[in-house]
Amino acid sequence: QTITLEGWVDVMYLLQDSESYEFTFVFFFFVVVFGSFFLMNVALAVVYEAFTELQNAENERAENERAAAEDADNDGVAGGDHPV
Repeated sequence: QTITLEGWVDVMYLLQDSESYEFTFVFFFFVVVFGSFFLMNVALAVVYEAFTELQNAENERAENERAAAEDADNDGVAGGDHPV
C-alpha cells in the first residue's frame, strides 16, 4: 500500500501514533524514494528493454523477408525466365 502510494498517509499516521515522528519520517522517506520511484523506474526499464528486443527481432525478420523476396525476383530475371 505504501509503495504504490495509495492510502499510505493512513498507514503513516498509524505508525506515528505508535512510534516517534523521526522514525516515521525516515521510514516513509526511504520507502517512498526507493520503493516507489527507484523500483518503478527499474520495472519500466525492464519493460522497455523487452519491448526494444521484440521490436529489433521484428525489424530483423522483416528485413530478412524483404531480402529473400528481392533474391527471388533477381533469380527469375537472371535465369532468362523474364519476358522481354
